[in-house]
Amino acid sequence: LRKLKYLGLSGNKLNHSILSSLTIFSLLRELYLRDTGFKGTFDVREFNSFNNLEALDMSNNEIDNLVVPQGYRGLRNLKSLDLSEVGIRDGSNLLRSMGSFPSLNTLYLTSNNFIDTTSELHNFTNLEYLALDSSSLHISLLQSIASFTSVAQFRQLGISGIGLFLPPYKPSAKHCIIHFVKKIVDD
Repeated sequence: LRKLKYLGLSGNKLNHSILSSLTIFSLLRELYLRDTGFKGTFDVREFNSFNNLEALDMSNNEIDNLVVPQGYRGLRNLKSLDLSEVGIRDGSNLLRSMGSFPSLNTLYLTSNNFIDTTSELHNFTNLEYLALDSSSLHISLLQSIASFTSVAQFRQLGISGIGLFLPPYKPSAKHCIIHFVKKIVDD
């Protein structure tokens, strides 16, 4: 079992302490913790023993804060992170902290209601896919996504079903297709 590379614990009711029990699986590449009952603040240093981790799914949990310390050097191989439906309200802090993961190319943030988002997404140098479907967003976030056209790797943006807070603006992102906007509110 020490050579285990994939572990799916989704749907089981767990708490943060389970991670210390999993440290024997240091070769783990994919860890699925969807809908496990995690609540409150979560510190990414709890994953430090998973040096080879490439995919982490923590979606459908009640995580209201994800702590990524400034200068964090762990999870260097993380390519895919799913934080859909987690309840984090500070989108600005969350998005800024994602720059700590240099290999991250896929980020799922669907069904989140950020009260604050940043317009500075330049830390995402390797991002290929960003899912923001069914989330409440401010147009400034979409304006910053338009700057991704200069990032050659960026391939897809999912923003269907979003609630968009939209001042007068003409989108220019080549890769941005809005399938359905539920609510448009002028500032």
